[in-house]
Amino acid sequence: MEASGLPTAESTASRISRLLRQSHFIPDRSPLQRWFETLLERAGERWVYAIYWEYSSATSLLCWRDGCFHGEEDNGKARKATSSEEQDQRNSVFRLINSLILGTSAIPDDLDQDITDTEWFFFLSIAHNSVNTSGLLGQAFFTLNPVWATGPELLSEPACQRARRLHEFGFQTMVCIQWQNGIVELAFTDVDNTERIETNLL
Repeated sequence: MEASGLPTAESTASRISRLLRQSHFIPDRSPLQRWFETLLERAGERWVYAIYWEYSSATSLLCWRDGCFHGEEDNGKARKATSSEEQDQRNSVFRLINSLILGTSAIPDDLDQDITDTEWFFFLSIAHNSVNTSGLLGQAFFTLNPVWATGPELLSEPACQRARRLHEFGFQTMVCIQWQNGIVELAFTDVDNTERIETNLL
C-alpha cells in the first residue's frame, strides 16, 4: 500500500488533465462552457468562475461536470502564493497539464507567470472532482433554494468545508443555485450582498 500524503505535482496534473479532457474543457469549448461564459458576462466582471457540480445518486456526492474561469477584474491586486516553493509547485502542475493535454512541455506566454490563489483554487476544484452534500451546495440542491454566502458567513458555516476553503483562497462571496441535476457555483473576491443573480441569470 502506498504511503498517504500530499499529492505530487505529477498526480495532480494527471488528474486535472483527465477531467479536462472528459469535460471537453480543452481545446474545444463544450455547450456548457459557452453557457457559463454567457452567464458570467451577464453577471458582469465581478464573478471569478462558474462550476457545475452534478449530483451522483450512486455516491451521494456532487461531482465536477464542467467549469469556466473568468478571472479577476484587477489581476494586479490578485493574491499569489506566499512562497517561491509554493509558486514553483503551481507552475509545475500547469507545465504538466500543458504537456499532457497539448503534447508539449513549453508553457504558452499567457501561462508563464505567477498563478494567483483564485486560479489555483479553481484547478484544485477540478482535481478534487467531487464535494459532499452536507454544506452550502447540498443545502441549495436539496431545498431548491439559492444560497448566498458572503463575508464572515463563509467562516460561520461549520459544515461547509468548501466555503471555508473559498475564504482561505481570498474569496468573499459564494452563490450556489440548483440547476438541472446539480448545482451551479459562482464566487467573487469582494463582499457583495446583492442577490439579483438568481433572477438575472437562471
